[in-house]
Amino acid sequence: VGVLWAGLGPLLLREVLFSLPKFLVFTSASTSLGSALQLLAPFLPYNFADTVAASLGVSLIAGAVAGVAGALVSSPADLLLTKQQSGGSGGSSSSDGGGGGDGQTSGEEGDPFAGIFAGVGVRCIFFAASISVQFLLYDYFRTLLGVAPADLMEGLDVFADRLSFYE
Repeated sequence: VGVLWAGLGPLLLREVLFSLPKFLVFTSASTSLGSALQLLAPFLPYNFADTVAASLGVSLIAGAVAGVAGALVSSPADLLLTKQQSGGSGGSSSSDGGGGGDGQTSGEEGDPFAGIFAGVGVRCIFFAASISVQFLLYDYFRTLLGVAPADLMEGLDVFADRLSFYE
């Protein structure tokens, strides 16, 4: 049973290293792009900045930027996890992109950090595409169902039932 859970720690670390920059960069990029659209609104035709197409475009572009950020931050952890699961063998495998045409290899036996960004170009393209589609679909269905961004904010007040605490 211990073997079953042996890779959980590194897997969770890799997922956290991917998810944190993904959501942080998406939020920052979508806010910046939305502000830029509002600044350009007088120059755009028929109030384009307030349309569903503009909102979906912001989600698509911000999602692509977020995917690239997540791929860049998590690439070393993903490569090390892949090497650990494959028995620590050197060289490139199909899961790390095989070098990805970056000019880097995952080569030298003595250097554990050799090729740590191997395949990062392929990962950036893949995650830019997949994460942008993920956020595009999220924004599309959120708009389709009429859910406002403010509706998604939920606060939990653990002291709400203790009125004397607020007095």
